[in-house]
Amino acid sequence: MAMNTNRKGYMLVEIIVAFALTLGIGFFLIELIIKFKNNNDDLLVEMQLETDRTIITNKLYKYAKDSREEFRCENLRKEGNAIYYEEELIDIVNDYADFNSIQCNVDDGSIRINIPITIPQLKNKDYNIDITYSFFNQSKGE
Repeated sequence: MAMNTNRKGYMLVEIIVAFALTLGIGFFLIELIIKFKNNNDDLLVEMQLETDRTIITNKLYKYAKDSREEFRCENLRKEGNAIYYEEELIDIVNDYADFNSIQCNVDDGSIRINIPITIPQLKNKDYNIDITYSFFNQSKGE
């Protein structure tokens, strides 16, 4: 009879150990999947913002080059997450990004524009848009 009790106890220990290992592996896999998803989300947000930065930079350079001395900072504005020059939409920055202001200055033959952009979930990276276009000593025919 003692032998039968030992076998039942041994089997119970095996079941408990197997259950604990299964739960441990399950939690590890769930944590790994969540981390992988978060990294993918961060990469998607970064890719969208880099695309927005490229569009904004290219359009602002085009406006600066085309208008030169006639470029007016007051024509550059932010409405919600959208950036406009005059009445034309430049771009809508993705919803994950925060930016509160557009700094613009035209003097000494150059145009300087700074748009500070942050992403709350990616605080250690710089996503600011800094543009300096100098039209001093350039001909209008360029």
